[in-house]
Parts: sequence; structure tokens; C-alpha cells
Amino acid sequence: MSHLLDMTGAPIVLVSAVPVLRSMGYEVVVLGPEDGGSMPLFLEAGATVITRKGCVQSPLLWGLALCADLVLANTVVEARAVRALSGARVPVLWWLHDAFAGYPHIAHQIPRELGENIRLYSVGSHAANAMHSVRPEFNIRPLIYGLPDYAAEKFSHYDLSYAGGRPLFATVGSFENRKGQDIFCKAIRLLPPETMKKASFLFVGKAAEAEMMDAVRSLTADCPDNVFYVKRLTRDEIKSLMAQCTCLVCASRDDPCLLSSPRASSSASPPSCRSTPAPPGSSPRAWTVSSTRTTTPKSWPSGWPGPSSTRKSWPPCVPPAVSFTRAITPSRRSPTVYNRL
Repeated sequence: MSHLLDMTGAPIVLVSAVPVLRSMGYEVVVLGPEDGGSMPLFLEAGATVITRKGCVQSPLLWGLALCADLVLANTVVEARAVRALSGARVPVLWWLHDAFAGYPHIAHQIPRELGENIRLYSVGSHAANAMHSVRPEFNIRPLIYGLPDYAAEKFSHYDLSYAGGRPLFATVGSFENRKGQDIFCKAIRLLPPETMKKASFLFVGKAAEAEMMDAVRSLTADCPDNVFYVKRLTRDEIKSLMAQCTCLVCASRDDPCLLSSPRASSSASPPSCRSTPAPPGSSPRAWTVSSTRTTTPKSWPSGWPGPSSTRKSWPPCVPPAVSFTRAITPSRRSPTVYNRL
């Protein structure tokens, strides 16, 4: 279940989960609103996609989850669906990707207690801290990105000749205050003119907030020879950009490590991430960015329900997960094993 089917981080990470689930024997059905760009990726990965506007708020569609062996609720925005399924006979994996910015708008929808069938996971300590800012008693386990090795993939070349052969510093993401495109703009303007002329700068993303777009437009107008804006790139173009750019810049006010950062790392392009103070009520955490190469274990982690399980409940103890592939990837499915869960 996803409240968005666009090309932002959470849906893209969910796409990467589809082949993992299919390799386990699951038939994957994705429930979301109208297509925003990622639906073809889900279909290509082998999922069935059901779209309906406002599905996140539809109790009738939540009922479909009761027919499933496992429900994956993607992001905190699924809070109402999770609350409706709390205590039901179907196990629910609630996967948190969200930073602090959205919680003031949705905190009232988050249940104060979770049924035994709900297991809460986050993509990192920042996302866990965000939930703990409103529900400090929740037990949140780590479930980090299980992304493919982009550096090993074949993709078409994206022409960056407009950068003039200069070192290219790029930032990728929707234009929102929390993403900090205006911070990057201010940093570029602080460069001495002779230094600025030695590099090129690229902004990629849709204009979600006018203030951020205005900052970029003003900069491109003042520096048309080496500051560029592209509204959208295809997945192949993004991969090619990551492989070619000198440095990927993450100037986010909130998210400490955007999805584009591990993408760049896997392509050997170093990400430069802005270190922001932890929001009030949270403890600062040190973090690093590294390659996203993942490994798939050869055994099913003890305690996880499988697609042929007849018991629709979580076992008493579910082990902590270190990546999606390690968390839910069995190599064999035995009815005997599942009956013991």
C-alpha cells in the first residue's frame, strides 16, 4: 500500500522490494492512487497495480488487505490504514521513510497502541526518531534500503555536454523547503566568481514549492553558462547522471540521506550531505553514506511468516532486520516450516 505512485524516494524503494517478494513466492499487488510515474516500474517488476484516487482514505479498499498473507504499508501516511488493520489476522509491516516535516500534519492519525500483528520498521535512525517524537513508546526496528547495484546495470548515456566539461555538482529531488535547494543556491552564490566559473551546477526536480523554484530560476538567470535546471529525468538518465557527475549535493534541512545519495555512492560519485541539527526532542545521530551493494542470505530468517503460511499472525519474536533483502528473502518455502510459525 502506497499513498503515492510517483518517482519520489519511498515508491522507488518499494519497487525494489517487488522482485524480492516475488522470489519468495508472493504474488504482489500494489494499491495506490493514480499513476505519478512509478506504476510502469511496478508492472515491469512483476506486480499487479490497483489504482484509485483517495485509496489511502478508503476503508473499503483496506478490506482487500484481509485477503493477503502480508501487508506492507509504505510510509507514515498509511497511518489510517494501519490503525484499521491493527489487531486483524493479517501481519502488517509498517515501513517508515519519513522525516520530521510531515508529522505535525498526520500525528493525530497515528494510533497510540499497535496490535500484535503490526511490526514497525524504519529506513534509518532519522525516520525512527521522527516517529519517536510523537510516539516515543513504539518499538521500531531497522529495515534499510535493499536497492539493486546500480553500478552493475546497463543504461543509456545521458548527454551532459551542456556542462562544458567542467566538474558537475548536481542535486536531485522535488523542490521543497525541507529539501533545501535554496541552501545550495546560496552556497553557489558565495563562491568567488573565478571559482564558480570552473564548475557547473545542475538542479533536477519538479517545482513542489514556488519559493524553492524561484531561488533556482533566479540563479539560472544570473549564471546561465554554468547553472542549469531540468524538471525531470528518466531512471536511465538519473543513473547516467550519477555515474558522470563529480559530486551529488544533498542540502536537505531534514532528510539526512536522500535516496539519490546511495545511488550516487554505488556509481562512485561522492555525495555531499548537509549536516543539520537534530530537530527538538530528538537526539543527534552520527551517520555515514556508503555503497548500497547488498547481499541476499541463503536462509529464511527465523520467525518471519511466509506466503504459504496458514497462520496470519506474527510469531512472538521477529529478529531485527538489516536490509530488506536480508529481512524477507527465503530461498526455499516449506509448508512444514510455515506451519510451525
